[in-house]
Amino acid sequence: MRIRNFFTIFVTIILTTICLYYILSSIDIENYTLKRNNKKTLNLGLDLKGGMSMILDISERDLLRKFSDNSQNFIFLKALQNADEKKKENPNTDYLSFFINSFNQERKNKKLNINLSSPNLFGNQSNSEDIHYNSSDFEVERFLRKKIELSIISIQNILRSRIDRFGIKQPNIQRIKNSNRILIELSGSGIKNMDRIKNILEKKAELNFFETYSFQEIVPYFNTIDNFFKKKYFKKSIIDILNISLIKSSHIVGLVHVKYQKIISDFLNSTGAKNCLPYHLHDVKFMWGYKNLDNFLQLFAVKINDNDEETFLNGNMVTHAYKSFSPLNEISINIKMNEEGSKKWKRFTEKNMGKSVAIVLDNLVYAVPVVKSIISNGMSQIYGNFSIQESNDLINILNTGELPTSIRVVQTDVIGPYLGKESIRRGVISFLIALFFIFIWMFFYYSIPGLYAGVVLFFNIIFILGILISMNAVLTFPGIAGIILTLAMSMDASILIYEKIKENIKNKVFILTSINNSYSLQGALSSIIDGQITTLLCGIILFYFGIGPIRGFSTTLIIGIVISMFTSTCLGRLFLEWHLKKYKKFFLEKKY
Repeated sequence: MRIRNFFTIFVTIILTTICLYYILSSIDIENYTLKRNNKKTLNLGLDLKGGMSMILDISERDLLRKFSDNSQNFIFLKALQNADEKKKENPNTDYLSFFINSFNQERKNKKLNINLSSPNLFGNQSNSEDIHYNSSDFEVERFLRKKIELSIISIQNILRSRIDRFGIKQPNIQRIKNSNRILIELSGSGIKNMDRIKNILEKKAELNFFETYSFQEIVPYFNTIDNFFKKKYFKKSIIDILNISLIKSSHIVGLVHVKYQKIISDFLNSTGAKNCLPYHLHDVKFMWGYKNLDNFLQLFAVKINDNDEETFLNGNMVTHAYKSFSPLNEISINIKMNEEGSKKWKRFTEKNMGKSVAIVLDNLVYAVPVVKSIISNGMSQIYGNFSIQESNDLINILNTGELPTSIRVVQTDVIGPYLGKESIRRGVISFLIALFFIFIWMFFYYSIPGLYAGVVLFFNIIFILGILISMNAVLTFPGIAGIILTLAMSMDASILIYEKIKENIKNKVFILTSINNSYSLQGALSSIIDGQITTLLCGIILFYFGIGPIRGFSTTLIIGIVISMFTSTCLGRLFLEWHLKKYKKFFLEKKY
């Protein structure tokens, strides 16, 4: 008994001290608000504070192409196409399993002797440590699943870093079950620019440097394909749509209105247009400028050489990006590269002395500077008439590194707060009034033990709030419901124990023996444990399978159940035994 009481007192003092510290340091009592700048605070969810919710889809197709070193095997590409179609029909389908089944079916239909571990698929040099020529499909699938899981974890970390740099506190970023989708919840009524946030999250940060073709080199090609373009598109001239007469810079080959962007892109990438390319332009690729200039987009022509590793510098080679201002107050982005990137940049600038180079991020041209000297220190600058916001966003993307694969936002919702500041204040007051009347009723019905039940309930509230604040948890409407449910279960446990004590006293059992019997498995404890553990298991299942509000409810439910198990069975018993020892008796009769 002494050991049990010592344990109860020790745990109660420690928990109370820690929880009160977190509560008092995070709440502005005068304004009924939470302190924003605290490291530990109770964050309000979207339904209480408002904000933005979005679901991002991770491209497993791009990951598989990456792991296969962009294999052009027709069975591989056909299996990817089949998996894409299945994914459109059912977004929750297991993409990898369907891809492998489709690959095996296509291989069987074509009667070809090719495996997933073939050198031109996943048995390539990049995967040589894990995949061998004779590796089974099961081994390849296990390897791919591991790589995909690691990529998704990496994406979550990069997205969290980008959001943190954006200045949004405590974002909720979680994977939806075991799918390739990520749920992001950003709370705060100040989050208004959805397009800006989507742009930051979707950027892959694939950085490249390309040689460029000049305006004079490309115009003859446009003249050649002009008649072909007129026949295909409403007899309009491609020369007119590209606004050739308005171009004043030698490295810009077109100035296109946004309404013609898709038409120009589709045409220049069509087989017919590519067949008209002269030999000296066989490696040309047309890219758009990143900036919208009064509904016009710049078009650039760059030289693509897939075998030239010197042009490929990805976002992971950037060690630091920062902005600076020129004497004319023009913003520039300064990029510092790692050792590998510095070597490639040195070779590239040495090769292109006096020429224009395109600095490309995620297939958009950000700047086309002229190389005036060999750069050996891994530094480069991007001038692009950036606004402060644009420069900050670009620095954010470059500093957080390259995403392993492309992602896209498939669903977005801007949620207004259901409760305003005044409503929350009134809610707190009404909650305190309700607690007061519960205390009065329990005291009226159970006398002094009822008062102790109220004190136990008060400790419950302190412990739950303190633990939630220490976790930097997000409180939502369902989370509040979970707290209320656990408080009710705590009070119900006290009532079960008191009724069992009353029953024993009526049967002429001594008071101390009645208390001990009621807190035993033969008494009320078995019913309490049964109800609490059943609810706890439900909470764990909801936490594991649920997302968003459901997980918020289950979090507070699990914490509340564990706390109420301790307070109702240990702390409540301590109060009763202490009272009996001090006053030798107490009453559990109704008062009329």
